[in-house]
Amino acid sequence: MKHPSYQGIFTAAAAITPLLLGIAVLLMPYSQASAQEFECSVPGDKRFIRLELPGQEHLCEVTVTHGENDRRVKWYANNETLFCSAKIYELRQKYEDQWSFTCSEWLDTGGIDQLSERHRSILDNELKNRIAEGKAANPKFKITGVKAVASNPLNLAAGNLALQYFMVEEGSSDIKDTTHIIYDDGNEWRSIATLNTLSNYIVPEESTTAITSALVHDISDSGVLHVNTTTNAPSDDGVSCQGNQTLLVSEQDVAPRSPHRVICPN
Repeated sequence: MKHPSYQGIFTAAAAITPLLLGIAVLLMPYSQASAQEFECSVPGDKRFIRLELPGQEHLCEVTVTHGENDRRVKWYANNETLFCSAKIYELRQKYEDQWSFTCSEWLDTGGIDQLSERHRSILDNELKNRIAEGKAANPKFKITGVKAVASNPLNLAAGNLALQYFMVEEGSSDIKDTTHIIYDDGNEWRSIATLNTLSNYIVPEESTTAITSALVHDISDSGVLHVNTTTNAPSDDGVSCQGNQTLLVSEQDVAPRSPHRVICPN
């Protein structure tokens, strides 16, 4: 079944050669703000519970969608997104315990649920700044989604945080992205680098015709950023290939750490 709300990222694991680190990731333009999602169903009824970050009107929104257009906001927050995270689990539990629904979690494409409480507060602060920038810009832009990875998820150890924002300018349907690399020592944090249009930093193989998308996958304590990509096949029109490359990010430079490795469908 095709997911009714995901017109953004779809990921698929595949057994491929160690050259590609064992995972092929299919990337499409990230156009949805869902950071977490549950599909809940009983015979004859199906609901989608979503944590939308950012929400349509607020920093985060917990919504229930029944059918194509029946989207209802149950809770929202404008200061701390952890409030929405707590509420989505609370709502899932109610659907299962009180209303006998069976709920399953969709793949977490945003990585938000893997962040520590401290990193969530950094994300909240940065996301609010990006939303304010969008409202003040000319032309205005709207943040449509966030991808977050941390070198030390779910703990308070010092490390790096990569926040990739996806945005659409007013009057346009083109999705743009900017990635902020942040170093956090556990007491203070600072921005190391800003990468506008992450795909521009990928150095493709000569046979690759174009890099159509790039998405942060993970980051190390030393600033090595692993990026998953989608490219056009060198000869077959309309065929997408999956690839990856690692970049070493510092305050002075962004440099390839590995070749851009690509695999195409047979």
